[in-house]
Amino acid sequence: MLRLRTLGGISLESDAGALGAAAVQRRRLAILALLATSRDRGVSRDKLLAYLWPASDAERARHTLSQLLYALRRDLRAEAVVSTAGEMLRLDPEVIWSDVAEFEDALDRGDAERAVALYGGPFLDGWFIGDAPEYERWVESERGRLAQRAMLALRGLAEAATAHDDHDAAVRWWRQLVTMDPLAAKPTIGFIAALAAAGDRAAALRHGTIYESLVRQELDAAPDPSVLALIERIREAPLKGRTGASPNDTASSTEVAAPAGLVTDDSDVGTAPIRRVDRTGRRRALLVLGAVGCVALLGYTTYALLPRRATSPPQLNSASILPTDSLAFRRSVAVLPFVNISSNPENEYFSDGMTEELINTLARVGGLRVPARTSAFAFKGKLVGASEIARQLRVATVLEGSVRRTGTRLRVTAQLIDA
Repeated sequence: MLRLRTLGGISLESDAGALGAAAVQRRRLAILALLATSRDRGVSRDKLLAYLWPASDAERARHTLSQLLYALRRDLRAEAVVSTAGEMLRLDPEVIWSDVAEFEDALDRGDAERAVALYGGPFLDGWFIGDAPEYERWVESERGRLAQRAMLALRGLAEAATAHDDHDAAVRWWRQLVTMDPLAAKPTIGFIAALAAAGDRAAALRHGTIYESLVRQELDAAPDPSVLALIERIREAPLKGRTGASPNDTASSTEVAAPAGLVTDDSDVGTAPIRRVDRTGRRRALLVLGAVGCVALLGYTTYALLPRRATSPPQLNSASILPTDSLAFRRSVAVLPFVNISSNPENEYFSDGMTEELINTLARVGGLRVPARTSAFAFKGKLVGASEIARQLRVATVLEGSVRRTGTRLRVTAQLIDA
C-alpha cells in the first residue's frame, strides 16, 4: 500500500520499502495531490494539462503526461492512477491511501474526531512547483477550503463537548481551534469559558491577557467587547461548574459581534483561504496602505517594464519558453517575502500580509507576470541570492524589502533588483 500525505506538507511512502527519488519528483507528486483531492470524481486529462503545462501545445503536453503516468506506474510498481470513462483519471484506493481523501470522507460521514486527527496542517504546506501558476492558485484555494472544513469540525466538537459538560474535551477542542485562529473572538470566548468551567481560572485569565495583547499588537485594535466582558466576570468571581459564559450564550454581555468577514457559522464559510479572511476593516486598511506605498515605489519601474504603445505581443502563460532577451520576459517580477525588522517578532504577520497585498496588486497589472504567493514564500528565510531566485522563478526582476513597525508608525523599505 502506498501512502500519500498532503496535510502539513507532502510525502509519499510505501509499505514495501523506500521509494526511489524518481518516484517523488515534483510533477508526479503534483498530479497525485490533485487526484487525491478529487477522490472518486477524478480529474480530466485536459484539466491536468491546463494546470501543469499551460504553455505547451496540446499534443506535446499530452505526450508528456502519458510519459509521466507510465513512469509513475513503473517507479511505484503499482497502478496507483487508473483511467475511467471520458479520459478521467483517479487514484485507486486499493493501491494508494491519501490523508486528504480520508479527511474529507470522515467529514462527509460525520466523523469529526477522525477528520481532526487527520488534519496535520495546511494542505501542501511549504511546497510548490515552478512554472505552473494555475496549479499554485488551485493549491491556495484548496488550502483555504480544507482549513475551513477543519475549523468547522473543531468548532462542532467543541460546542458539543461544552453542551455535554465534558470540560476536558471542551478545553482540548477549543484550544485547537484557537491555535488555528488566535484572533477570532468566538473561539477565544469558547476556550476561556471552557477553562473556567474546568476550574482553571488562572489559565482562563492568562489566555484572556494573551488575546488582548495579540489583538492590540497585531491588529492595532481594541479587543472584542464580549471577550473583555467574559474576562471581567471571571476576574470578579471564580467560576463554578458551567456558570461561565458559553460561546453560544445569547445575553448581550456575551454576544459576539463578529466583524465583517469573520467566519462565525456555517453560513459564513466560503472557499477563500482562512489567512485572508478580513477580521477587521482596520487590519486590511493597514495592509492596503502599506502595499500602496510599495507599489508607488515601483511605479516608474512598471511603467518602464510595460509597453508604451499599443502592441499585441503573443499571450504566454509561462516564462519557461520565453527567451531572456524578450520583452515578455523583461516584464516579470517576483515579490519576495518582506522581512520583519520590528523589535516585536510577532509583527511578522504584518510583513507577510504586506507581501501578499503586493503580489495581488501587481498581479492585476496587465502585461506584468508575477509568480504566485506559494512560489515566492518558498524562499522565505532561505539564504538564496536574488539571481538564483530569479532563475528558479524565471523572472527578470526581484522585489525585496523590509517592514519596521513601531507603535502607529510604519516604515517600509523596498528595492527592485534587476537579476
